[in-house]
This record gives sequence, structure tokens and C-alpha cells, in this order.
Amino acid sequence: DLALSPDGAHLWVARLDRGQVVQVDTATGEALAAVDTDQIMAWQLAWVPGTDGDSLWASDLEGETVAVIDPAQGVLVRSIPLPTSPAGLAVAPDGGTVWAAVSGSDVVVALDPATGDVTDTVAVAEADLVDASGAPRANSNVNALAFDAETGRLYASRGADNAVSVLSTDPLAVLGALPTAWYPTALALDTRAGLLVVVEGKGGGVGPSEGQGAKQRFQGSVTRVDLAAVDLAQATAQVSANFQRPRAAWGADPCPDQFFPVPTRAGERSPIEHVVLIVKENKTFDCVFGDLGDPRAAADPAYVRWGEAITPNQHALARAFALGDNFYTDTPNSDSGHSMLTGVHLTEFAERMWIEDVRSGDFSDFPVSAATVPDVGNLFTHLVDHGVSLTIYGEIVGTFATAANGERMIQYSDTRYPGGPFTNYGVTDEAKAAYVIEKL
Repeated sequence: DLALSPDGAHLWVARLDRGQVVQVDTATGEALAAVDTDQIMAWQLAWVPGTDGDSLWASDLEGETVAVIDPAQGVLVRSIPLPTSPAGLAVAPDGGTVWAAVSGSDVVVALDPATGDVTDTVAVAEADLVDASGAPRANSNVNALAFDAETGRLYASRGADNAVSVLSTDPLAVLGALPTAWYPTALALDTRAGLLVVVEGKGGGVGPSEGQGAKQRFQGSVTRVDLAAVDLAQATAQVSANFQRPRAAWGADPCPDQFFPVPTRAGERSPIEHVVLIVKENKTFDCVFGDLGDPRAAADPAYVRWGEAITPNQHALARAFALGDNFYTDTPNSDSGHSMLTGVHLTEFAERMWIEDVRSGDFSDFPVSAATVPDVGNLFTHLVDHGVSLTIYGEIVGTFATAANGERMIQYSDTRYPGGPFTNYGVTDEAKAAYVIEKL
């Protein structure tokens, strides 16, 4: 991110790969100084005016702080603790309040720049964005803010919800929401034209890969919202309807005999005692099962690359048990796929880092960062929290999470598994399978 000094003489650049904020002379382009941000991943910058001197704030997307820098001295003066993954920042024109979008906790907080204290907090989602028990749904990925000083409204984009929350600021409260295209990532206000500009990171869609990677295929979009023309109640209703659409379209239908071995509702029990989850990645259904010859499967033999001659075990499993041929995932590549597998959600940190890693190769360890684990936990912690025993063979992603009882999930990883506790293609599948079969 970038921040320009009010006089335009200096540009401040966040180096998230270095844990630094760099001061650049705008006249010469020369880097004048690099401020060490105490190893935080400086993500978004905000210039905050003050009667005792201006300050420069930097959010820490990978951690739990906002760094405050004295730009005149070029030093870090304070680190303000916040919950997981603070992302976007917004500042009142007089510098009296700084707002931070805390992406891991689905809240926006108001901060007093003089003291660093949190003075107000609001959850960003609508009141009906709840689960079956009435608890608020997590994982909205609130990531960017824009403040309208004329109306006192604060706009907060929620990447995972495809929405922008409209907030009052005195006090912080949810007024409604605006629907957006896929995954809003940035906001800007044109107060003279009465427009809110929304940048959607994936809004242009993807389409067939045509041999390209996700970085090349993803197309963003920009939406201009005429704020004067918005019916906020109607827009909010549309956001709620969008949230409910998957449940309405694909909700589980009750079986005729009111029994199904896989529970579809909270409180139901299952006769299944053991589940073995085998992870195999980077293959489409048709490239493996296009030759299955099962009328229940919508498979095209034209796409077969690893058919039954190469994958006899998978074909045997497909014929012996249930077959699913029409599933989709939003994950763009392998690393984010492992994060989705174990976390059941891509955090704002994970959404931003996979593409940074593809671009530069500097963030290859992001899947094992604490910021990749949702605040509400992951698959492994969910099992432990509910008294379900598990053993993890070779999946390192997600094992650094902590259960409610304080246990680290890495202790459930079998370190004697052939190849170790992480993906290792130097060991054959036969050796891995033989080891697990012996354990079972």
C-alpha cells in the first residue's frame, strides 16, 4: 500500500515482504529511509493528522497489531493490539478517530489516536446472517474502509460476503448493506459526484482455464454506486437474499424414511463411526473418471488422462461407494486448496497471500501461518472440540491451530508417516497406504 504526505513531498510504501515502511522522495524517486515495523506485515497505510504532529499507521494483516510511525523521525512509536488480521484503515479528517477493519474477527473498531484505545466496536454483518442456532456467521473477511465525512457514514467491504456494510460512526452501528460483485477488496468515495467506487478482486469471473493459472484467469471489476439513488432497505434485503440463495437452491431434502447416514441438521446422529479422508489434488473429475462408464456420472471420456489403468484403486472406490461428480471449490491453487480443506474457509490473509506468492515466491509459507486459520477454528479443532478422535497423516496445513482446550493440532499428526508430516512426493502412495492400513 502507499500513503502520500500532505505536502506531497514524500511517498510512504508498505513492504509487507520486509516488515518495513519505506520513505521515498517524490521529486527524485530516491528511497530516503526504511522504518522497521517490528516484523509486522505492513499491509495498509493511513496518514493521521494530529495537533502534536502527524502519524503514519500501518495495519498488520498477518498479526494482531496496528503500527504507529512518527514520519518526522522515521521511527516506530507504538504498536496497538487488535484481534486477528487488521486490514483496511480509515481516518476522520481531523484525525480524531481511526477506524480499522479487523478481517479475522468480522468487526470494525474505532481507535483514539491519542491513547491507542479501542473506543467502539461493531460486527459488520446483518442481523439475519446467523446459523441455525442464531449465532452470527463468521468469516465475512471485512477488508477495506471508506469514510464519508459529510454523512458520517463508514463503508466496509466484506470480501467473503460479496457485500459492503453501511455503518454509522457515532456510535458504530450497522445501517444496512450493499450487494457487490465477487469479492470486494477496496473502496473509494467521490463525494462531489456522490459515488462509492467498489473494486471487486474476482468480479470479472474466471471461466475455463485454457491452460493458464488462476493468477492469469481471475478478472477483477469496478462498480460505481450512486449513493443518492440507493434504496438501502432494498439493497440490504438483496444482500440477505444472496446469502440465503445456496441454502434455498441446494438445501438437503429430508429422506422419505427420515433417515440419512450423514446428518443434515444439528443434533442428528449417525451410525458411521470412522471416517477416512483421502486427499488427492490437482485433478478434475473427468480427467480421472471420464472412463468410468457409470450412467450416474456426467463424465466425458474425451478428457481422460489418468484413467482406470493408472488409477484402479480410485475407480474401485467409486464403484463400491457413493459417487460425487459435480462439486466445485473457490480455491485457485494448491496452497490455498489445502487451506480451504483444513480451514473450510479462506481468510483475508490467505486470499491475499496466495496471489502474492504466485507473483513473487516470497510467501510460500502462508498456508501454515496462524492468520490462515479462521478465528473460529478449523476442521481439526472442530473435531477435537467435540470429542472426536483423529490422526493426521501427512497434512501439515492446519496443524498449527489450537483447540479450545489449548491443544495444538500438530500433536495429532503421525510423525512416523512415510514422508513425514507434510506433502512428500518422494515417497510412493503404496508405502503411505500400507502404513495407514496397518494403523487402521
